[in-house]
Amino acid sequence: MKSTAGVPAVITADDAGREVAVDLAAGFDSNSYGGVFVVVDGEGRVVEASPLAGPLAAVLCDGACGALSALIARVLAAGRACESVTIENGKTFDLVALPVANGGVMLVGREATLEHNLRDALIDSRGRYKELVECSTDFAWETERDGRFVFVSPRGFLGYSADELIENDPIGLLHERHDEPGPLPFHTRLPIEGAIVWLRAVNGAAARLETSCVPLFDKAGLWIGARGICRDVTAEWLRGMTLARARQRERLATHLVNAIREELVPEKLLARAAGTIGRALGGGYCAIYRVGVAGALEAASSYGAKPGEDLLARLVEAIDGMAAGRDSEAVRIAGSEVLIAKTTHGLGVNGAICVLRDAEGGEWSEDDHALMAGITGHLGIAIEQIAAHEALDRLARTDELTNLENRRAFMESAERRRRHAVRTGRPAAVLYTDLDNFKLVNDVYGHRRGDEALVAWAEALTRHTRANDVVGRLGGDEFALWLDEIGTSDAASKAAALIEAGAFLAGYSGDPERPVGLSVGVAAFDPAGGEDLESLLARADTAMYEAKHLGGSGFFVAPPWSGAGGAAS
Repeated sequence: MKSTAGVPAVITADDAGREVAVDLAAGFDSNSYGGVFVVVDGEGRVVEASPLAGPLAAVLCDGACGALSALIARVLAAGRACESVTIENGKTFDLVALPVANGGVMLVGREATLEHNLRDALIDSRGRYKELVECSTDFAWETERDGRFVFVSPRGFLGYSADELIENDPIGLLHERHDEPGPLPFHTRLPIEGAIVWLRAVNGAAARLETSCVPLFDKAGLWIGARGICRDVTAEWLRGMTLARARQRERLATHLVNAIREELVPEKLLARAAGTIGRALGGGYCAIYRVGVAGALEAASSYGAKPGEDLLARLVEAIDGMAAGRDSEAVRIAGSEVLIAKTTHGLGVNGAICVLRDAEGGEWSEDDHALMAGITGHLGIAIEQIAAHEALDRLARTDELTNLENRRAFMESAERRRRHAVRTGRPAAVLYTDLDNFKLVNDVYGHRRGDEALVAWAEALTRHTRANDVVGRLGGDEFALWLDEIGTSDAASKAAALIEAGAFLAGYSGDPERPVGLSVGVAAFDPAGGEDLESLLARADTAMYEAKHLGGSGFFVAPPWSGAGGAAS
């Protein structure tokens, strides 16, 4: 007696040596059997079945399950077989099939639908998880209690194969750029999400990795390793850094443009630009140069502590020697790191900029060069705008014929000098000059000859005055001078010297009997008297006409101001 899947049966062998169930044990009742039991005859008809075998018997009767039909055919041909069969309604059975003596087949087993579904779901879940991990990260890893890798994704990472990494400690892969405190994520005792670690790729390059991981503990709560995933974010980080640097350059350029646009005083514009650039580049000194009339660089403005004259001279030499076609150039001068660049407008160089910092600040980076190159264009425009503004101002303030200050400019300059004299308490004087018999020059020789006389006299005035004196042409043949820190006596002496210096004007005379001469009116300014400029000029003008009435070619000193004619501000 043998037991077949819990069904008592007498097992014998046929002539071919196959096992054959010749009969069931006496008293066996299939209706009370708690498992799956089906017997089919040689024609494939179900002759007996247990209650749990109902679905199986139904498909056998319908012949709707090819797998069952194939199993029965195989048993009839080859003897005993074991197999899992899934029928059309989705139920799965683990079956043992035996031939019986009458040429039929006995199927004995159990329903295993739940087990098979769970197993298939597990296999599918593991496959899905593996695919998701491979799609969402560059590699997965696991370390053991000694900190070494015990698992790495088959494809490896950073140029290393998985076999090269197994049994190695991740500490050996750290790049010098990694400066995060605390243990590595590969050795973590706490869950970590989005941690950054810098590792060394197989070619030695730095790789920035973002990792998320969890620690592993045994049943006793002891740490036995960690498990996690890593994603190489180096390219993304570099793009971000490049974008951040570009934005920084854009912010500086915008700030510089706004500074230029908002500053209305040309003299302050370049000073503001120098401060903006110097601070942005971390320099202790920043100088802006302009190309002068002679084509040489001239200091226009600066920011920070001014270095010695020797260093300043070497800065200009470095700018002049800057290689053609370079946007910016870094040099070391007297222990200082210097970054220089030329500014352009149109097709020509119109200036330069240099920034100094101590050697402790390190060499200039690519970002510094890019920043400098990005602002030179804006600075070149600013320098050109200032030059244009100054040219217009000169035109507005300069007498076209003599290049002296015109009436408006002279009045403004004289008023500034008057206020300064009041503040300092130092005396001053105004000399008002007029050419005698000048009309005859124009009448006899024409206005061209008269203009030549005026230009010659303007040049003589410039030669015979101090650099800080103000000289202007008020109109026609009338000229005025403001002389700082000079009293009445010295002012009279100056008038006499000018009359002597103007003796050459006789050569322009239209009539030898009425030679061109010079009448000068002198008005001394008392800073404590409260006299305004209008009154001072009126006294000088009156004195000049008094000199003419006295015969010309002389000077007359106006009496002191009596307090009439307006109050000074």
